[in-house]
Amino acid sequence: MTSGISDKNRKILDLLNRTQKGPFTAKEASLALNFPFKKTSILLTYFATKEWLSRIQRGLYITVPLGTINPKEYKENSWIVADRIFSPCYIGGWSAAGANIKSISFYC
Repeated sequence: MTSGISDKNRKILDLLNRTQKGPFTAKEASLALNFPFKKTSILLTYFATKEWLSRIQRGLYITVPLGTINPKEYKENSWIVADRIFSPCYIGGWSAAGANIKSISFYC
């Protein structure tokens, strides 16, 4: 055991860090870990409470980089999160082009 995390959990988090790029669901984590969905959901909730993962919304998580000084304050890029949450829609308008935010349009 190193710094409050067991070797088993460290390996699971390492696998999630390597396989999940950006926000991921419990179902995607379950497939990557080859665990039953229920077990994965419980594990992700546990990791989020320990701040080893960050919960974006119910059932949607991101990994927290190992060198993060304050995991509570770690946030994924908001455009990556928005793209994932609103998929298959997309965000357009001035904000997507990087200009001053004048309007945001969602297209489905």
